Amino acid sequence: MINMIREFFYRHRLRSMYAITVALMLAIVFGLMFVFRYIFVARGIIPKDAQLTTYLAALAVISIIMITAVSALLSKFTVMPIRKIIRATDRLAEGDFTARINLRMGGEMADFNNRFNAMAEQLEKSTIMKTDFVSNFAHEFKTPMVSIRGFAKMLADDNLTDDERKEYIDIIVTESNRLIDLSSNILSITRIENMQTIPSLTRFNLSEQIRRIIVLMAPKWDEKNLSMDFESDEIFVNASEDLLKEVWINLIDNSIKFSPEGGKILMTLGESPAGIVFTIFNQGPPIEKDAVDRLFDKFYQGDISHAQKGSGLGLSLASQIVTLHKGSIRVLYSGEQGTCFEVILPEVHDNEK
Repeated sequence: MINMIREFFYRHRLRSMYAITVALMLAIVFGLMFVFRYIFVARGIIPKDAQLTTYLAALAVISIIMITAVSALLSKFTVMPIRKIIRATDRLAEGDFTARINLRMGGEMADFNNRFNAMAEQLEKSTIMKTDFVSNFAHEFKTPMVSIRGFAKMLADDNLTDDERKEYIDIIVTESNRLIDLSSNILSITRIENMQTIPSLTRFNLSEQIRRIIVLMAPKWDEKNLSMDFESDEIFVNASEDLLKEVWINLIDNSIKFSPEGGKILMTLGESPAGIVFTIFNQGPPIEKDAVDRLFDKFYQGDISHAQKGSGLGLSLASQIVTLHKGSIRVLYSGEQGTCFEVILPEVHDNEK
């Protein structure tokens, strides 16, 4: 019997505490009534009347019992939202990030409802992204490893010609470089994610930096017979020269990768009220609407067949660096005519010519 009572109070502890609190408050109120009556009688303010005391005592007991019962009943509705929150929180703690609450109440509880569901939604998205990250990382890491192992075994064949042996060695070197680039990009993203501020600011010619990168990547765009057009004034900025270099390399490399043979890549660099604005347009295929939101996620590739070379880390790295500079990067538009990316760096400096 005692265990049953304990279990009942444990399961309904919030309601019980609510009812007990009300009962205690009432007991204190009626207790004060008797104290004041005693003082008044002792000082002769009111006549001593035993019958009045009996009535007050009976009234106090009946009132405490009735109000405690009513408060216990009403507490079911008062505590119900809290119980919903506890159940939803328990589901989140167990890894069920689909948990949501629906408190049909206004004021602060409505605000709490919205924030709790937003938190649960973010946790669910983070879990999905983590799963995708592990899956894509395994794919990107396994593919070159399998290739290296396969061609290494083939090199053991004594019947290979010199040309075949050279070809297999070149493939192994290429796949090894791919693993090195993959590891370097992951380390770079991890390092940038852990940065709170930009490590070193220098004032440099941003226009000249982009021009040098275009020349540096000439073998890639020349191989596809691409036309490169860059329009810009001489714009100087205080930023991390090394980090921003990675942004332009990844954006230009991405445009070269998806541009058709003989296509055009158009780049502009200018100033606006929002800051320094860089745009890059390529004539590649349009990006699906569902893919645009995930384009800057780690390892995400719009080409799910992985026909294009790359690890899906370039745009993620560029996004991290731009965010560190308190800027923004986005797909400005994407359609049948091509795709345009936009980078905005908020801190604008006067041009120096």
